[in-house]
Amino acid sequence: MTKWSAPDPAFRDRIERYATSPVMKDFFRLQLLHVESGEVTIGLDHRLELGHKPGWFEGAVTAMLGQMAAAWSCGTLAPEGWTLLTLEQSVKFVGAARGERLVGRGRVVKAGRTICFGAADVFAVDDSKESLCGTVAVTCHLSPPK
Repeated sequence: MTKWSAPDPAFRDRIERYATSPVMKDFFRLQLLHVESGEVTIGLDHRLELGHKPGWFEGAVTAMLGQMAAAWSCGTLAPEGWTLLTLEQSVKFVGAARGERLVGRGRVVKAGRTICFGAADVFAVDDSKESLCGTVAVTCHLSPPK
């Protein structure tokens, strides 16, 4: 896997701000599990309001977790003060999102100055066993400050 060099030494702080925004922290209750340059892993415990029946996550929640992990991975490569915008995403459901929690492992696939392509694998975790349930690909635009 490619090792990426973050132009902003405070990239972890930026990702932490994303993860602790009111929607991510209070509504979704996302947990930031791992942050490195070009990589982000996040987790989400199952709650009834996130699924369509006990133990099953809704597809939109699976897609959101993958999109955040992939886009935030791209965000680790943004220079200080730049913003991140997802231009496109593709979601492939490859298994049941059934378990106690979801884990999304995002990574940068290719990065340019203003366009970054990221991907994430989303796993359902049940009784400490991980099962791949989705993959997400994103194209992000990195915008300089105005």
